Amino acid sequence: MKSAKQVKRRHSKAKEKEYKQGLQDGYVQGQEAGRQAFGVPWPGTSIIIPTFDKCDYLSQCIDSILAHTPEPYEIIVVDNASTDGTAKMMVHLIGKLGHERLRWGIMEHNAGFAAAVNRGMMMARGEKLLLLNNDTIVTERWLENMTACLEQLPDAGIVGPVTNFISGSQLVSVPYETISDMHKWARKHNEPDPDRWRETDRLTGFCMLMRRELMGEIGYFDEGYAIGNYEDDDYGLRTRLHGLKLIIAGDSFIHHYGNVSIRDFGSRMEEITQHNRSFFQRKWEHADALLEQSASMARSEKTARSELQLYPGGIAASAANGTLWWIENGCRWKIVGLWPYPVIRLAMPLLRRLRVSLKPILAEQAASRWHGSSTAPPLPEMPDVALTSEFTTAKPSAADEAAIAVAASSAASSAEVAREATGSSTVPPSLVMLPSNSLGYVESGQLRLFLNQQAVEDWGLSSKPIVHMLTQNEAEKLTVGLPIISPPQLLQRL
Repeated sequence: MKSAKQVKRRHSKAKEKEYKQGLQDGYVQGQEAGRQAFGVPWPGTSIIIPTFDKCDYLSQCIDSILAHTPEPYEIIVVDNASTDGTAKMMVHLIGKLGHERLRWGIMEHNAGFAAAVNRGMMMARGEKLLLLNNDTIVTERWLENMTACLEQLPDAGIVGPVTNFISGSQLVSVPYETISDMHKWARKHNEPDPDRWRETDRLTGFCMLMRRELMGEIGYFDEGYAIGNYEDDDYGLRTRLHGLKLIIAGDSFIHHYGNVSIRDFGSRMEEITQHNRSFFQRKWEHADALLEQSASMARSEKTARSELQLYPGGIAASAANGTLWWIENGCRWKIVGLWPYPVIRLAMPLLRRLRVSLKPILAEQAASRWHGSSTAPPLPEMPDVALTSEFTTAKPSAADEAAIAVAASSAASSAEVAREATGSSTVPPSLVMLPSNSLGYVESGQLRLFLNQQAVEDWGLSSKPIVHMLTQNEAEKLTVGLPIISPPQLLQRL
């Protein structure tokens, strides 16, 4: 007969086993729930507020959101290393509102507007993303009217409101002198009226509403712009290249104090603005002609629209976790081995759009393809999908394949090269010199032109060998594909 102590011990072990099994079951269920929820947006708007000091303005901004936003939302404050009491205020507000309504990201240093926005976009859960300056005060029906505009215009990419302090066509004259009077005036102004929605060439970043899908299709803001200015123009231009429109919701007004954080930079701000202006101009030289041409071509595509269509293949890219990928034919292969050539950091939302091969590629094989060598080994096993690619406008014809091979090897005869062109995975993309003495890129049977020299340099292709001097006849045999633009610079792992 067992003693009471033995029975108790046995019962305790049984309970412990039951507890461990329950813990394991809960872990597995949690993993599965997380797996199923990953990438599934929350049905609301993520309001992203970059901030640097000026906690009093931030407090007013958050209070106005709480007072005038009945729609489902979350607030994400990204703090660019403030030192003025912002942290203490945020701890208090999160304790009051809870993490479901208010979240807080802290940068290690003041990395600028674009970097803070990107961090917030990465943290966001909402179906819609809204970027908002910390020196704004929102008003009655502000988000309702902007959302109606975005949802009722299917080709709207980004929607912005009108305001009292801004450059460009979002500026309206206002009669008020106090915040109290502002709210009274805004209540009348914000009567829903689709007749006041209008297209524009430019939206400023003090308040921008977009669908989450836009981030997945064109990626993050360019962090090459220092502190602030021009990064919003850049994102708007990329949205238009994507075939979408920038819309001003004239029936949505918010108050904007204007340049509150930037003023603290004093005389340095002119230097920063000049740097950003020069950066923008170099990156987007010749963009005017591209806007109409590229957007119309992208809209005609059967493949999913993405900024990837304006990126080259035959490059190495790094992911947020540091993994190196070989990018070609709309797919990616993990690079195994030492890689000595340029690496471009691409945003995870874009990398996820690329099909993944289960087989890696050896660094020396990828290097041979990076050089555009006509003897480069074929790519490892392709993903089990069609060969049409987000990098190209169509599957190449047999004639185009032969033309690629001609461009890839100046030493071989046309007949010999044509016999070698057995498939799009065998012939690597190659840098060529055009009859006009400008650079071109032959990829998947198409001749692609660089928007400008900056695009060549930003992709690290200026160090790539030119494998062929195209004749006029050879160039005319190639289908002209979409041009190649510069990628946004990402200084964070996103």
